[in-house]
Amino acid sequence: MIMKRALTLLPLAAALAFTAPAAADDMRSALREGYGRIVFDWNQPVRYAAEVVGGTLLIQFERPVTGDVAKISQSLAAYVSGGRLSADRKTASFPLKPNITMRTFTVGQAVVVDLVTGLTPAQAAQARAQSVPPLTPTSLNPQAPTPSAPAAPVVGSGRAVTLRTGDHGDYFRLALDWPDKTTYRIERRGDRVAITFDTPASINVAQLNGRLPAANRPAAALIENGKLVLTIPQSAQFAVKDFATGNTIAIDLTQTPAAPGQTTPPPAAAQTPPPPAAKPPPRRRPPPRRSPPRARPPAPRPRPRRSPVITPNAPR
Repeated sequence: MIMKRALTLLPLAAALAFTAPAAADDMRSALREGYGRIVFDWNQPVRYAAEVVGGTLLIQFERPVTGDVAKISQSLAAYVSGGRLSADRKTASFPLKPNITMRTFTVGQAVVVDLVTGLTPAQAAQARAQSVPPLTPTSLNPQAPTPSAPAAPVVGSGRAVTLRTGDHGDYFRLALDWPDKTTYRIERRGDRVAITFDTPASINVAQLNGRLPAANRPAAALIENGKLVLTIPQSAQFAVKDFATGNTIAIDLTQTPAAPGQTTPPPAAAQTPPPPAAKPPPRRRPPPRRSPPRARPPAPRPRPRRSPVITPNAPR
């Protein structure tokens, strides 16, 4: 009897398990050589966005987050100076310490956010010794990306451009914060997108490649005609959107098909122009027709001269 009751409850429990909304089962952190890691474990894929605004890391989810933000901030004390969740628990914010940048990616259903530091190995080891022992991620370690190289090549001259990135699910946004407002143009160069800026500046390409998705690496920067040009791999079949607000230029690398006008047509094969058609010979005008000369009327025939008639004198 007891077994029968337990069996009848199993289908109900299975139905509830499949209809349960997405939820973050855990929030974990770990310290690595040169970077700190925050992991959000979800029971199904969720849309999210992560970016640094005013020195604060903001991570937004479409579902509420569970877990203790205070433990995360204590474990990553070398990178953040605190942390909190919004009232609806959908936004986690962490004020960053100086010279800390961010990169984000997903592994399965987990959302991973890495905090990259510019500290030397000795300084990073001292920071790890002073912090709380980390929670070691299990399934994420084999697929963890290689930390970015310490020497970051910078291309260009002038004031540096601040980079911000965010993964929005169906598109990846790159925001470039310029010291001053500038104009730009964007164009297709095969399977790459080229953005040409009209104001001199410098950009950290290594830092950018540490944040871009694998399909959009490696980015490159060069100087063309005295202008800074940034090129990013993006398949010609996917659309690219851009807009500017204030000193910020945003580039959206989407996964939606590009409109017909946005794809780059293949170069047309060179065709030899046909020889010009031979000009017809000039048309000769016929000579004017001449009317036959008029016949002159015949000369009048001379009249015969009459001899005068002499009348003899009559007798007187």
